[in-house]
Amino acid sequence: MLCLPVLGPSVLEAQKQIEEASAVAHLLEFRLDLFTDCNIKALKELRDQISIPVIFTLRQQNHGGCYRGSEEERLKKILELAALSPTYLDLEEDIPSTFIEHLRQTFPQLKLIISYHHFLHTPSDLEHILYRMRCLPAHMYKIACMANSTLDSLRMLSFMRQHAPLLGMCMGEKGELTRVLATTMGAPWVFSYLHQKTAEGQLCAQHLRQIYHYDSLTTTSSIYGLIAERIETSLSHFTHNRVMHDFQLASVYVKITLAKEELSDFFILAKQLGIKGLSVTMPFKELVIPFLDELDHDAQCIGAVNTLVFQHNRLIGYNTDGIGALNAIEAKQSVYQQRITILGAGGAARAIIYEALKRGAKVRILNRTLEKALKLASEFGIEAGPLELAQDHAYDILINTTPHPMPVSASAIRPYSLVMDIKSRPKMTALLESAHEKMCSFVFGYEMFVNQAVEQYALWVPSLLDKKKVHKILQEEALKHL
Repeated sequence: MLCLPVLGPSVLEAQKQIEEASAVAHLLEFRLDLFTDCNIKALKELRDQISIPVIFTLRQQNHGGCYRGSEEERLKKILELAALSPTYLDLEEDIPSTFIEHLRQTFPQLKLIISYHHFLHTPSDLEHILYRMRCLPAHMYKIACMANSTLDSLRMLSFMRQHAPLLGMCMGEKGELTRVLATTMGAPWVFSYLHQKTAEGQLCAQHLRQIYHYDSLTTTSSIYGLIAERIETSLSHFTHNRVMHDFQLASVYVKITLAKEELSDFFILAKQLGIKGLSVTMPFKELVIPFLDELDHDAQCIGAVNTLVFQHNRLIGYNTDGIGALNAIEAKQSVYQQRITILGAGGAARAIIYEALKRGAKVRILNRTLEKALKLASEFGIEAGPLELAQDHAYDILINTTPHPMPVSASAIRPYSLVMDIKSRPKMTALLESAHEKMCSFVFGYEMFVNQAVEQYALWVPSLLDKKKVHKILQEEALKHL
């Protein structure tokens, strides 16, 4: 369920917010500490117009609110608010227990939410915090902490699953994951917004519903995702959630940003959360291998993975990058006996080299760091050299796997050749612009992305046999966001 805020600050503005939010929300939270001119009579009139559940919150400043009166004045105001019969009353965990008992006796129908906030980090002792909170009898408990890393969010999600139903969430950009996956961990609702967020890390209701299809998520929904150091340019949350929705897979796909040193702890938490499958991108395609229980034969030959499958508590690595890239190219021309020059020597280059050789191409690799190119070339028995050699050597197909939009000079692009850049965004890179000027045919990065994703679904959901339909959906959604 979605809980949307009513922020005021005036009665008139609150009325407009209620009308707009009620069309989307399952319940409303009145942030009364943000109101400036809403007296009890006016508030009662607003409350009487609403048919969905309502939360009244009068948040103190030290708990992230704006209430400026004394604590004695605030407690008196809370009693007045309770008399208006909101469905829920949200109170901080340091409120006097005697006051809680008075509320329960005076308003037995009122449901209390006890809240804890930490605005600097996510404490390691969440168990102790919840134990302390439960000393105050309440209908629901809420813990909101700042996430300084994705691991904080994953710890919170794991904690929510263990103690469901719990309103657990992390604030900050690294906390967005907890908003998307809240329902899958048993949270009764998620706090969202239409126009103005009340905490960093909140996602707007439109995104939750249109991208993640939030209304269909349950505790039985399967979780998939992308792990990367940088996720800003990835299209995967758009495309994969569209496929999952259209095929009614009861699944959700999220983007997960990690640092290299977090991989070990991440995989422990991923298994706790029951994640079913992952996409892997730079720089983790080779770094994740030591954490795997099994490597597919092709992935072992490549020495890099881009797809992980969690199966019976075992983690298996695959690679669909090479197949995706070569399928995209061969939709335009065969690579058999063609001369392919690959720029870059990372995990994607490994996969493309392996698949191109399987399909009978003649491959050469060029890289800024010659030693890395020579090492990779020796593994596959191909030629290697520095990027500067692109100017002097003939090829039929040029593939850029580096992160650079123009890794070679425009003069190195051979007229009428085929040029591919594996980056999905931007769609038209500087390299492809130059290729267009040289009358080259070219393959966009999103075409490789779509083709490799089709193969990922064959691994994640083997029963999903309609590859053509998967391809069509992925391509349609990718093109919307390029």
